[in-house]
Amino acid sequence: MSAICMGMAGKAMRRLCGGVAAPMVLCAAALTAAPVEHAAAQQEAKELRIAIQFGIGYLPLLVAEERGLIEQQLAREGIAGTKITISRLSGGPALSDAMLSRSIDLAVYGTGGFLVAWDKTRGNVNIKGLCAIAVMPNILLANRPDIKTVRDLGPQDRISVPATIAPQALMLRLLAEQIFGKGQHGKLDPQMVILPHPEGLNALLSGAVAAQVTSPPYTYFALKDPRIHAILTLDEVFGGPSTFLVLGVADKFASDNPKTLRALLAAIEEANGYIKTNRRGAAAIYLKAEKSSMTVDFVEQMLAELSDGFGTAPLRVMKHAEFMTHVGTLRHMPKDWREMFLPLIAERNGS
Repeated sequence: MSAICMGMAGKAMRRLCGGVAAPMVLCAAALTAAPVEHAAAQQEAKELRIAIQFGIGYLPLLVAEERGLIEQQLAREGIAGTKITISRLSGGPALSDAMLSRSIDLAVYGTGGFLVAWDKTRGNVNIKGLCAIAVMPNILLANRPDIKTVRDLGPQDRISVPATIAPQALMLRLLAEQIFGKGQHGKLDPQMVILPHPEGLNALLSGAVAAQVTSPPYTYFALKDPRIHAILTLDEVFGGPSTFLVLGVADKFASDNPKTLRALLAAIEEANGYIKTNRRGAAAIYLKAEKSSMTVDFVEQMLAELSDGFGTAPLRVMKHAEFMTHVGTLRHMPKDWREMFLPLIAERNGS
């Protein structure tokens, strides 16, 4: 560089920074501050904490965990060293409490529980769906031959469901209104008994309850008993397959960790592909995670029958929301399913 150019550059730098050596140090720091701040802003969480419950519906996350798919997708996003923790909690209220206390980052809710969490946290925590997880064939089962339809359940007959806001309870309320007329959605509520799926199955088999609404694998266990028969399915009540499980996340965590959530979504979709193409391997992963006494053959056959059970597009979530708003469980009716989910899946064919 010529002496003239060097001189001009020096004068320009002195005008910018104040002229002497110390200000020049400050000026250099100022010039480098923006990139450092930008890098810090882009730094994502070093731990990813996801809470699930028990059952075959959570298989995509179990496969992703076992096969290290989340870490692999994070690496593709340029992120290394993230600690992945998948923990078990029981029930929607426990999931919501953990989310609100920030002891977890994401939670897999039943569809009804997710909608309640979305509704109650609007304007504050803003829980939204990252994606759907599973579509499961919930079935209303009965243990007496005289119970052929819901009308055959007397007021003394108890019906087991896992929670008051679970898809199974929602199914019964929608069914009651379809059968008994508008405004009769609560007709079966006094007969509902809240029991986790395994305990509900034991109650059904022992005769402590007359009916149970449950999902795989418990439906398979129940129907092995010749006394148990199916009355109807969730699909019949909702008019087709509907999302059973939704992965929810607080808006702030989502906005602070876009690459992490993009990687997680990709890992779940990769796990779904693995379940379709390697049912036996997926069955082994499920049995290891659940510490179950079921055989690999049994779970593999179950997965064959659930071939379309796992997907990230929300199905008939608006149908759930419409009914829950109608009966007063939700205060706000979403305009569209995308209002409840992150933009990451906005292009999916949801409903």
